[in-house]
Amino acid sequence: MKTNLFLILFLACIATSNAQNGVEDERQSRIENYFKNSTLKGRIRNFTMATYNRGSLQNYSTNASGGVINFKTGSFKGFQAGIQASFTYKTIGSDLKSIDPVVERGDKWEFELYDVFNKGEFNHLVRLDELYLKYQVGNNYLSYGKIKTEYTRIINASDGRMNRFAHSGAWMHLNIDSSHSLDLGWLNRVSPR
Repeated sequence: MKTNLFLILFLACIATSNAQNGVEDERQSRIENYFKNSTLKGRIRNFTMATYNRGSLQNYSTNASGGVINFKTGSFKGFQAGIQASFTYKTIGSDLKSIDPVVERGDKWEFELYDVFNKGEFNHLVRLDELYLKYQVGNNYLSYGKIKTEYTRIINASDGRMNRFAHSGAWMHLNIDSSHSLDLGWLNRVSPR
């Protein structure tokens, strides 16, 4: 029932939009120009970690592969939107879930390449890193949503492994002059790398 109602509303919207050709063509050309200035970037990353212990202690190793896809719209009256997603897969490596019989603990460091909250989950690790709206005037901006923060002494992206920290909240960056800037942030969520 809900599917049929959705299809009826969707088709009604299409029929209504086709009836307003002149105004819609002009609006559509503005929207097309807005998306022509957008950017799509990506990167592929491969990271290998290994812990080699002395004596009879167990060794651990892993190789992770992944990537990032980033899309930013062009600026429209100072406003810009963006989205970034990342994915990670375990390509090769030892069994990280195995327990060392001598110390009765498992691996610690190699697990951090993957999902630290779901130890043992090595595939289909897809994460939304950014989803934000940004208003920019010159070199000053205000952004809100799941954002990339500026580098500070307290908070930074720290993407030295497969994923960087992801922060959610609001961030304001003001360039006062060539040697001074001010960053103000209100963060309500952090996703570890």
